[in-house]
Amino acid sequence: MKAIRWMGLLFFSFITTVQAAIVSVGVTPGNAAVPVGQTTSVSLRWTVERSASPPGRVRAGEDVFSERGEFYDDTGRLLGRVEQRLLQTRPVSPGDTFTFRETVRVPATLLYRAHKAGVRLIYYQRTFDDGYGTQSASTEMRLTSAAAAGFNLSRLALSFEGGWLHRVVAPGEALRPRAVVSFSGSGQFRATWEVAEPATTRGEPVFRPLRSVRRYLTGGGEASIEGPVLPTRSQGTYLLRLRIDAPEVGFVLPSLRYVVAPVERALPLLTVRSPLPGATLTPKTRFQWSPVDEARAYQVEIRATESVEGPPLTGLVATAERQDVTLPLHTRERLKPGRYYWRLLAIGPQGETLAASVPRELRVLAP
Repeated sequence: MKAIRWMGLLFFSFITTVQAAIVSVGVTPGNAAVPVGQTTSVSLRWTVERSASPPGRVRAGEDVFSERGEFYDDTGRLLGRVEQRLLQTRPVSPGDTFTFRETVRVPATLLYRAHKAGVRLIYYQRTFDDGYGTQSASTEMRLTSAAAAGFNLSRLALSFEGGWLHRVVAPGEALRPRAVVSFSGSGQFRATWEVAEPATTRGEPVFRPLRSVRRYLTGGGEASIEGPVLPTRSQGTYLLRLRIDAPEVGFVLPSLRYVVAPVERALPLLTVRSPLPGATLTPKTRFQWSPVDEARAYQVEIRATESVEGPPLTGLVATAERQDVTLPLHTRERLKPGRYYWRLLAIGPQGETLAASVPRELRVLAP
């Protein structure tokens, strides 16, 4: 009988474990500057301290979680919520430290409303719970101008030359991307242009680097970043992205898709009026042409030879409303004295080439 009682006590001791409770929560950084007028991303690190308490009938695996984040003004008025749950599970031990990383987006509309109400400080708060106790922490956000804020990116937009989001090009045709970043503050922007080629884009794409970008951005606003000439020799579908290394961003990075396909028919002839063959390029030289139905843009290409294979030396893109352009100074400066050939392309709604002119000779004289 005594043995049975002893075994029962032993069994009871095995089903009892320690229970835990959160004793403190901290957040780093404790303050940040956020610019009025644009959505801003702020990277945070939450540190949750949990300790064990006397035995209780609870399971050994414990959840530590925060259901949502909340924005408040300095009077305690709720301004908005971030419906993102943070969760970690870990067996109870005498002392635990949990670290949660979060990149929170502070909406421009929220900042504008706070600014209009005369608010200069807002607070982003989270409450963490493990089922036995709760603790909260908040970080202070100071409303400021874009130039005075910390270095953050709020938007990244990618396109091809001419503003196209998708292109269909012939093998060997020149193609370049462009990125526009919206940012606050000042700091070093580091990124890498990467491409996934047709061999991998049918399944899980494998990206390889094309060009690194290192640029110091100042004062807040927008910056344009020109991309490299893209590979177009192999037929198929390509994916392009600009992977950002710094600063840390809190949004999904976009990508572009382009297709290299064989030219199955000769392009219709695009009629150009000037400059005449053999003309000399000057600051006033005007490139003129006849409009093409359904064109969404026109592209001037300048090459070293009459061949249209490979990328051009330089050129420009004009909107569909234009029927004439002059070359800007930075384009003319790329051309050393010598003989060149130019042609005009009409670009359609999907970025396809609708028509092309016959290459014409163009001379550049020494200054």
